[in-house]
Amino acid sequence: MQMTEEDLEKIDSMIARRVGTFADFMQHMFDLLVEGQQMLSEKIDRVKTDLGHRIDCVEHKLDAVAAETHGNTEAVRGLDARFDTIEIKLDAVAADLSAHRADTEAHRKVYKIKED
Repeated sequence: MQMTEEDLEKIDSMIARRVGTFADFMQHMFDLLVEGQQMLSEKIDRVKTDLGHRIDCVEHKLDAVAAETHGNTEAVRGLDARFDTIEIKLDAVAADLSAHRADTEAHRKVYKIKED
């Protein structure tokens, strides 16, 4: 059985129709894919912007903490100097007290401590 020109044209027409239907289907799928990619890109941009704002806020807070820590460090250094001065004065008082006690012990007969 031999195919006629009309049969070949029918086959060509059927193939063209199938290919056209498949191409339309694939175009629709590509459109959905592109739309999904565009939505993801927009969402990533929004998240990136939001994350950038949050990072800026954290940096601002860290700067404030660093400034406060620096102030506290300076205050502690000032207290260290005051403690050193107090320690020197306390050592002087202890030395005076020790000398006074030694003097009192040396003159026990002259100075008497009365206890009630």
